[in-house]
Amino acid sequence: MEIKVENLTKNYRKRTVIDHISCILKPQKYGLIGPNGSGKTTFIRCLLQIINYKGTITFGEEKQNKQLQIGYLPQTFSAFKELSVYEQLEYFLVLKNMTQNKNDEIDRVLKIVNLEDYKHQKTNSLSGGMMRRLGIAQALLGQPDILIFDEPTVGLDPDERLRFREIINNIQLDIPVILSTHIIEDVSHVCDQIIFLKNGQIKYIGDIHILLEKANGHIYECPIEKFDIIKEKILKLEIKEHQLRIFSSSNLNYPFLTTVKPTMEDIYQTINQSNETIF
Repeated sequence: MEIKVENLTKNYRKRTVIDHISCILKPQKYGLIGPNGSGKTTFIRCLLQIINYKGTITFGEEKQNKQLQIGYLPQTFSAFKELSVYEQLEYFLVLKNMTQNKNDEIDRVLKIVNLEDYKHQKTNSLSGGMMRRLGIAQALLGQPDILIFDEPTVGLDPDERLRFREIINNIQLDIPVILSTHIIEDVSHVCDQIIFLKNGQIKYIGDIHILLEKANGHIYECPIEKFDIIKEKILKLEIKEHQLRIFSSSNLNYPFLTTVKPTMEDIYQTINQSNETIF
């Protein structure tokens, strides 16, 4: 299923938070990134259909006369402490109006998130990482038309972050999956596509590998003491020990510069700092 967004606009009083966004979300995994205040949360709320907006969002032609099913993991996920993992998922099934084959469905999602052995355990005894996996499980219940994960790895230890990436990488669904995060490393490991929001507008949407290829040959390391010698317009991306990591839209030819392989963090910093369309 594809989701077509046309001229999406959202204003809060006199402030434009989403500014005439148009895009098509295909059955792929998207990393939604951008600085604070870029409009990520508002964009998600529009997709969730929980706020009013101008413009249109079309969830596939076949869904126009049917109830939309959204799988959503909010940044803060909680559960009823007195319920077991199984009972909590039963509760979510009722909310989603899904009562047929509930045992099979609950077992299916628990297997995906590796919580089968904890189905009868009270939710108040779960670790933070296990609670996050329960959140993923409830998002996967039924046949969602879109999956949205909002800052899913915030506060998780490295092992649980790796476990989350593995779970998402193993999800095979013919729907758009959106991962909104500030952790660029997660996007690199999980997503094939990125949506970069800045000032309520999409600055880039497309394939991550193509974007990295475009940046190839434009990222350099420069000794700090040599930086002022460079005459071309550059962007400072990172300061590390005695080295500057920089971006230049033109090829630089200075003997003290070292060309380095671009990373998604480089891409993020470059788009975030520039007022021009670079990629």
